[in-house]
Amino acid sequence: MDEDYSSKLKKLKGKSKRKAGPSPIIRYVTIGLVIILILGIGFIVMDNLSKNKALEEQQLNIAKQNAKNNIKNMFKNYPQEIPIYQSKIDACTNINEVQQVLNEAQKRLTELNNQKELNNQKNQLIKQIKDLYGIYYGESVLAISTVSKIQNAKSISEAQNIYSKYYPQMLKEVKEKYISKYKSEYSDAKYVRIENDDRLLTYDRFVKALYNYDINTLKKLKITRVSMYRVTIPVKSENCGDIPHPQDEIAIYQKGNNVSKVTDAIVVSSYIVIPDKISYTESKSSKLDISQDDDTSSASESVEIKYDLSGLDGILHSAVMGKIDYNKVYRKFQDYGYKLSKLEKDTMLFDNKVEYLLDVMVPSDRLQKVLKLTSDNTVVVKLTE
Repeated sequence: MDEDYSSKLKKLKGKSKRKAGPSPIIRYVTIGLVIILILGIGFIVMDNLSKNKALEEQQLNIAKQNAKNNIKNMFKNYPQEIPIYQSKIDACTNINEVQQVLNEAQKRLTELNNQKELNNQKNQLIKQIKDLYGIYYGESVLAISTVSKIQNAKSISEAQNIYSKYYPQMLKEVKEKYISKYKSEYSDAKYVRIENDDRLLTYDRFVKALYNYDINTLKKLKITRVSMYRVTIPVKSENCGDIPHPQDEIAIYQKGNNVSKVTDAIVVSSYIVIPDKISYTESKSSKLDISQDDDTSSASESVEIKYDLSGLDGILHSAVMGKIDYNKVYRKFQDYGYKLSKLEKDTMLFDNKVEYLLDVMVPSDRLQKVLKLTSDNTVVVKLTE
């Protein structure tokens, strides 16, 4: 009885156990589904990763290409820099690195531009110095030294300060060189004329004029030696004023519809053309006395000589011929023109009928114009310093 009961109890327990656990088929199916699910998820993840990587690669390539184009534009004036930065871009593994290369390139570009601007400024300053000196640049220690200092300058302001500091000294030096050149070349010239300057200049006045020219004018001066001819010109006193003195410098003008300058001239001597109404009278008397000791006797004789001359020509020629006293004539008429001018000035009375005859030296290239002048159309102006 007990054995049967135990046997039945075991069978019931066995059946209970079989009913509690899954069947092998279900287990395998479950495992399979899990594997499929894992594989699916993995595939999706891998696919997404692959797509993301491809997208990143694509974006990186686009960024690289854009960066390379930017490099070309940035360094179009410095082509030697382009391959350097393009190689760096090719080696980049992400967009951040590409951006870093672009930042580095921008910094380099700024350096190059600053250096270029500095070099341009240096070259400009050096060119100004060489242009200033012209043919004398190689002779100037000051100019060469200043150029060397500018070449070694580290900034534009430093280069400009060097130039500004030495420019006054350089200008003075180069002016002296050009002035010395002209003084030496024309030291034997009595008179010169400078192109575009109508004045007739003695050598001393020419040298003085040189110091008044700026350096650009000095470099371009065209100077002509002037030969002089002696000629007489008539001029009315009202067109001249005081009678000129020897060595006076005058300017001769021609009067017409317009007053035009004819030339400068040097006065040799001056004369007054006196009207014929001037006369001169000279008288001479002599007395002879004779006396003796014992027998006194006396005799007297009077001689009177009288000249009455009309016209200046009669006076002058008679004095030269000895018919009248030369010294008296000289004393009476000495400096007649200057005395007349002084008297007119002192009295403020002016004789406008007086005419001067001026003996002057004129430049050869103006002689023909001077010879055509008459007393009616000639105006004389005295030149002063």
